[in-house]
Amino acid sequence: MKIKPEELNMVVIEKETVEKYIDFSDLIKSTLEHPEYFENYTKKDLIKLLDNGSYIYLYKYHDFALASSMLIKLNNSRMKEFDLDFEEESGIELGPQAVFQDIRENGVQKYLMKKMEEIAKNKNYKYILAIIHKDDNTTNSNIKKLNYGIVKEQKEKIIYKKDLVNEVNPK
Repeated sequence: MKIKPEELNMVVIEKETVEKYIDFSDLIKSTLEHPEYFENYTKKDLIKLLDNGSYIYLYKYHDFALASSMLIKLNNSRMKEFDLDFEEESGIELGPQAVFQDIRENGVQKYLMKKMEEIAKNKNYKYILAIIHKDDNTTNSNIKKLNYGIVKEQKEKIIYKKDLVNEVNPK
């Protein structure tokens, strides 16, 4: 299926429609070679994220969901989990992007990442973090192409940061 990323229509997921995101995520995970790269969220988790200022999106082509993305509001426990020392109120985390398998080679993930950066900038966040499984070569490659710098590497995760104000980032 040849679809340009710009042809996808973004739909905001709210508490009342969070099941649509869960259904789509479950479908995507069932097609992944490495589903462990994709974080699992329950309905309760997602509602809590939305209540705390996170954003969840589905991307549709006509009536079919073909991708999803998230921006996750940083909190103290998330910062402690990865031993990060940044001003949490100034930043947001790039959550998982899921892309339907038939359109995975069309630049959609990179497009979603750029879209999330644009939204974060418009909401006046100063930086964006991305926490990626170290073996997820596609996502790590896309993150690097978008000029995120590595902040630290842990057992299974690489933590990236991008300054949204000055675009000066760690190498």
